[in-house]
Amino acid sequence: MESTWTQAITNLMVFRFRNVELIVVAYPSLVDNGVCPSSHPVRLVTLFYEVEWRIQDFANMWYNSTHPFVMSTGDPTGYGLHGDFQNGWDVNILQDALNSCNASSGSASDCPVFSNYLNNDGGSCSICIPPIQSPF
Repeated sequence: MESTWTQAITNLMVFRFRNVELIVVAYPSLVDNGVCPSSHPVRLVTLFYEVEWRIQDFANMWYNSTHPFVMSTGDPTGYGLHGDFQNGWDVNILQDALNSCNASSGSASDCPVFSNYLNNDGGSCSICIPPIQSPF
């Protein structure tokens, strides 16, 4: 399953509807590229999210032409795929990457801004969990 998020907005204004801030978005002329419509002239970065399953493990679970996959919402089509974006990057580093990294591969490894962040040491990171003190 995959989801490509919209990449064009009306402008940098935020609309309020029922006490919720909304930004009106649209897709450019191509799914992950292209020209933004004149009604939504501000271009955003393309966010693409993909989930893969080992469907061969379910080979004996197909019923005629019906597959066994159903999302937790009860959606058997996948159209209900949902994602939320939360940015944990340092804003200046991310902005530098947006301004300077434009390799057609789209790979983070082709962006020198990320050279200090892409390595095999990620598995050595750990979180220090303080001991839990019993209230008794």
